[in-house]
Amino acid sequence: MAGTMGAAATVLSVVGGISQMVNGYSNYSSQAKAADINADVAAANARNTLIESSYAQDAKLQEGKQYISNQYVRNLQSGAGGAGTTGDRAVAKSAYNLEKDLSLIAYNYETKAIDFLNQSKMYKYESKVAKANAVNSLVMGGLNIGNSILAGTNVGKASSGAGGATYQSGPMAQYVQSNPYARNSKLFLY
Repeated sequence: MAGTMGAAATVLSVVGGISQMVNGYSNYSSQAKAADINADVAAANARNTLIESSYAQDAKLQEGKQYISNQYVRNLQSGAGGAGTTGDRAVAKSAYNLEKDLSLIAYNYETKAIDFLNQSKMYKYESKVAKANAVNSLVMGGLNIGNSILAGTNVGKASSGAGGATYQSGPMAQYVQSNPYARNSKLFLY
């Protein structure tokens, strides 16, 4: 009767261990997939940001060229145009400001793209960690199941010495009890 109860307990322990192992693997795998998707989205956002930068710079360049052309024509019409005149310096200043604006637009968009790339790297790292945790959950689950099986086969074999009552001990404890060298090990503090 005690052997049947011990076997049933071992089977239940193994089934529970398998369930935990599968659930842990499934959860970590889902986290890894979500992180991979987020990494791809962040990388796509970085590419899109650089494309937007190109369009924004082109639009600003066209607007600036139109403004500078109109300014140059107005200066010529008013007689303030020509080399070395005030109108010529104003046109040069406008061209300089246009270059600064284009550089600022490029910088802002590139900074935004770098942020997206950093997010992508972070998500890729999270994915690697989740995948490692998934494998670890399988390994640890297998070890726990093996320990449950070993513990279940040793039920009733060790006696406590007090009235012959039996107890269930883990495989490591039984190894220490059966191996006289293990008791003297510095790893086991009694």
